[in-house]
Amino acid sequence: RLMESGRLERRMRRRRSRSPSRSRSRSRSRSPRRRVKRERRSPEVKREMDLDHVGNEGLPKDIEIFESFAEKNSSLKRIMNKFDWDYDDANMWMETMKELEKEGATMDVMRAAFSEVLDRWPYCYGYWCKWATIEAKIDALKAFEVFEYAVNTFPLSVDLWLAYIRFMRTELMKRSDGLEGIQRLNARALMTVGKEWRSLPVWKEVIAFETSIGNPLAVTIVLDNMISTPMEGMADAWELVMNHFERTPLKDLLKPMERNEVESECLKNVTNIDEEGCKMRALDRRHSIYEETRRRANEMTVFESKVKRHYFHWKPLERGQLINWKKYLEWMCDHSEGREEDCILTFERALIPCALYDEFWLMYAEYRESRGELEMAKGILERAHRVHCKRSVNIAISLASLLETMDLDFEATEALLKYDMNYPGNLLIYNRYLSIIKRREARCGGECVHEKGVAETYECLIRNAVLPYANHNIRYISHKVKENDRLNISSYYSMRYSRYLRKVKGQSKMAMKVLKTAISNDPTNETLYHALIDLHYEKYPLDIQSIKESFDLCLKSSMTPLGVKVRMSQCKIELFEEIGTCPREMREFTSSHRELMASRGEKEL
Repeated sequence: RLMESGRLERRMRRRRSRSPSRSRSRSRSRSPRRRVKRERRSPEVKREMDLDHVGNEGLPKDIEIFESFAEKNSSLKRIMNKFDWDYDDANMWMETMKELEKEGATMDVMRAAFSEVLDRWPYCYGYWCKWATIEAKIDALKAFEVFEYAVNTFPLSVDLWLAYIRFMRTELMKRSDGLEGIQRLNARALMTVGKEWRSLPVWKEVIAFETSIGNPLAVTIVLDNMISTPMEGMADAWELVMNHFERTPLKDLLKPMERNEVESECLKNVTNIDEEGCKMRALDRRHSIYEETRRRANEMTVFESKVKRHYFHWKPLERGQLINWKKYLEWMCDHSEGREEDCILTFERALIPCALYDEFWLMYAEYRESRGELEMAKGILERAHRVHCKRSVNIAISLASLLETMDLDFEATEALLKYDMNYPGNLLIYNRYLSIIKRREARCGGECVHEKGVAETYECLIRNAVLPYANHNIRYISHKVKENDRLNISSYYSMRYSRYLRKVKGQSKMAMKVLKTAISNDPTNETLYHALIDLHYEKYPLDIQSIKESFDLCLKSSMTPLGVKVRMSQCKIELFEEIGTCPREMREFTSSHRELMASRGEKEL
């Protein structure tokens, strides 16, 4: 029974931390319509068609298979217990994956483990490649699916694209239409990752393939695109251009229109067409483009040369690296006029090594928002909120703020609710949630269609220290908040609620009732007593008797600590020096204060 209870708790914790995007993709892949269409295909047709449509559906996974295997395997279970089955602990997964390979786990277990790791850290290209390699030993189609899903999830990985291209070349050349498939993939790779600073190996891979199949004109087109793209190794890129021009005949080198233009220019000076002269003229045209690109690359090298870790890792990035990326992005933003795509690419590249730092996501979203691209900014913050910076309060609040700006109030509060479900007890989240509800009620005349109103939210926070959910969720999530924190949250929102009732709703009696209830629950909280006294002090005409009773509520309570009583007694004397009308009362207050001081072992100066 205890084992089942522990397993259930681990399962609930894992499901809460799982990315919503994956669950949505799984639900789409299981739709009846798609299932029927797949069942109607013959195995041969199904296989041929799926090779062209891999990646349209999410990869399936069943973590229960992994958990069952871990329970039965003593060495793996020891690792999981060592980390308390914390699925968000990267070190646990590093040891777990090594152990799975060592133990020779089944493919279903490996798939479940890879899915869990890459759900949380999708920029770990090494795990994508390892997964695809293992799948390829059993079923090439599964390897296709993994690679396709990988490059859609992590499109700016040069190493991932290289592995995918090489694998596809081996497999697709077995098909009659394989050549076209490889060329489509090559074009897609260059379109996706070709502008990355370290993308020269991808360009070389495509050039080598087109050369191997005897397509020199295609090589020229690829080279022309390459030398107009600033990247690392521009000198090597130009060397490739020169070698290609040197060994390729003019008739195969250029498009007919450009060849005619070059030949016409040569005929102005000579009577016969000189092939080498025409090549030199075509090369001169490209050299001017290359020089301009190299100048831009040299400007970027100032920052690129300082990048020590261009890949993702969950270990902290050095402070100097973070500063360099920040300055690089600021420089790109300042020089992005007419080159907005380069600026966006640099942001996406920075988010790979800096994925765990919310300030870079916020900076990127602000840049997109400044250009009026609110949907793009929303997508950026959702990526961070859902996957990379799930614990970041700043991301959650910024996303809610942007959604509210876009008149998506319900989605804004949903983002805050989801954060609170996983990481309850954060006052910033609660305050932003309340402010959104208040603004909505002000706009719609006090009616709130989709969710609880301001008063009900305050009451829920005071009772349970969490936002209003369904009752079973409130009970479960409330237990995740520490008892002391729950009491502090309850007292804090009692004060805020009483202020709201008094200042906004004009309900002074209700405000006093809220504070008195809070004091009865938290009699050691000095701030609550001050709030109650201030509430009486703001009345006109002044109700001295009520103020006196509020002080007595503190001073006569057996639950109030002595230190709090001493401070409140001193405050009482000072206040009644200002508003008091009876000298006899002042003598009584002073006498009581001396007794408190004496009981604390202090002498009045």
